[in-house]
Amino acid sequence: MKYNLKKKYLNYLIIFLLVIVTLYFIYNYNINLETYEDIIVCNYNNQSNKCLSNTTNLIIGNNIKTITEKKFMSYMKLKTVTILDSVKSIGNYAFSNCTSLTNVTIPNSVTSIGDSAFYNCSTLTSITIPNSVTSIGDSAFYYCSTLTSITIPNSVTSIGYYTFSYCTHLTTVTIPNSVTSIGDKAFTNCSALTKITIPDSVTSIGYYTFSYCTHLTTVTIPTSVKSIGEAAFLQCTALTSITIPNSVTSISYGAFSLCIHLTKVIIPNSVKSIGMFAFYNCSALTSITIPDSVTSISNGAFYQNTKLIFENNKKNIIITYESLNKSTKIGKNLLITNNIFYQ
Repeated sequence: MKYNLKKKYLNYLIIFLLVIVTLYFIYNYNINLETYEDIIVCNYNNQSNKCLSNTTNLIIGNNIKTITEKKFMSYMKLKTVTILDSVKSIGNYAFSNCTSLTNVTIPNSVTSIGDSAFYNCSTLTSITIPNSVTSIGDSAFYYCSTLTSITIPNSVTSIGYYTFSYCTHLTTVTIPNSVTSIGDKAFTNCSALTKITIPDSVTSIGYYTFSYCTHLTTVTIPTSVKSIGEAAFLQCTALTSITIPNSVTSISYGAFSLCIHLTKVIIPNSVKSIGMFAFYNCSALTSITIPDSVTSISNGAFYQNTKLIFENNKKNIIITYESLNKSTKIGKNLLITNNIFYQ
């Protein structure tokens, strides 16, 4: 009897100690959890708050102004995030590699989304960027492979490097007139993207910007664009025609390489140079008019275009021999001799 009484008191003591330890952690580490079966809700209310990595639903409270760098990085079970309107910035890598995240609510108070903020959130299907956001960092939505649409608000002035790269289910993108620059590889490998309208505020299209967008059929390039970057439309295999506006002065290296269904290209009188491999292996391209303004065509610019017929009314165009495949036809009284086009 005496032994059983001691054992009973010992059990009470253990329970009491467990309660004390739990209260200690809650008080000192501000763990604020509500658990409903497999749903763990964490209310993140101040910078010393600790939300465990098995959190599924996250509410970022009114005392938080900045979600700091890597704060919730690799929270693999996190499914929803609600950000309240005290938050002004989302830091670099804040939610990167949250591979179960499906829904994020960003309030109108947020002005910046940091580099790689949602990198590899591979189950994120949609996100609304509010009009308060003025900058979206490099790689912000890189590898958000289930994201289907995105509307960029007219408060944003630039789209950074790799911002939407490898968003392989992205079908529509709305770019507002406020955007003046689109960064290198911003939409590379957006293989479901079918149409893109570049607003007339944009002055340049960067390096590999729309490369490997294999379902892209329609591109509208405005007259504000002065240069088309290297490999900007590389291997856009569904693209059938492209109109280059009169504002463009140069077509860079590999700009339209491997656009194998491209049948029509209009090169305006503003273009002075066509870069190396600019139209390499555009195997469906049968004719192209080189305007009088063009003074140089670099190595391999039309290489492997065996059906292509050139037309031009200028007497001298500097061109290297390697610009043409040996089996390429030369039409309308054009002759390649000693690396010079003659009429």
